[in-house]
This record gives sequence, C-alpha cells and structure tokens, in this order.
Amino acid sequence: MRVVSNEERPIYHRKRERERKIHKELEYLEKFIEVLKPITTALDYMLGNNCYYGKFLPTLISVRTRLERLQDNNLRHFTVILPQLKESLEKRFDKFFTLSPEVNGAWLHDIAWLIWISVVLQP
Repeated sequence: MRVVSNEERPIYHRKRERERKIHKELEYLEKFIEVLKPITTALDYMLGNNCYYGKFLPTLISVRTRLERLQDNNLRHFTVILPQLKESLEKRFDKFFTLSPEVNGAWLHDIAWLIWISVVLQP
C-alpha cells in the first residue's frame, strides 16, 4: 500500500470518494437493468415474433411472475418501483389477467383455429 503525503491527502480522499460514488452508481444501474429485464425481454420476444393472443397472454403472465420474484429479492433501491411496475402492468392488462369475455373470444378463436388446422392437416 502506498503512503500518501499530507499534500496529496485531500486529492486522495476526493479520488476515493469519487470511486465509491461511481461504484454505487454502477451498482444502481445494474439493478435497474435487472428490474426492467422482464419487460424488455417480453417486448423483444413479442416484436420479434408474430404475436397473437396465444403468445401474448403467457408472455404477460411471465412478466408479472418475474416482477413478483424480483420483489422477493429485496432490491433496496427499487422497493417502491417494483410494486408500481407490477400494479401498472396489471391495471393496463386487467382484461387479459381476469380473462374478460372479449379476451376469451380471442383465446377461443386461437384454440378453434389450432384444432381446425390439426384436423385439416391430418393425413
């Protein structure tokens, strides 16, 4: 370990303080990425594939489950944000989570389509 002279001491302390701040900021950004990862992964998946209700609802449920798991991880900076994200997701897509009649129609259409295709394509 290097001995710091009296002239260098204030500069050395400022440098160490700056390094600690940078470390805390990087830790925060890493946790922020971890919090948003379920949402960004779902968006990438749905935008990259032909998204229909048969894929949409399982993706929504997966995002909600992953946000719940993150709440259990005790992320200290995000204890307020995580419940709000989950609540916003549930509020925005309430019809899908509660399987309201208009969503059921879409599901049944997809299931009927898959049954029809499997019957038609049988040799």
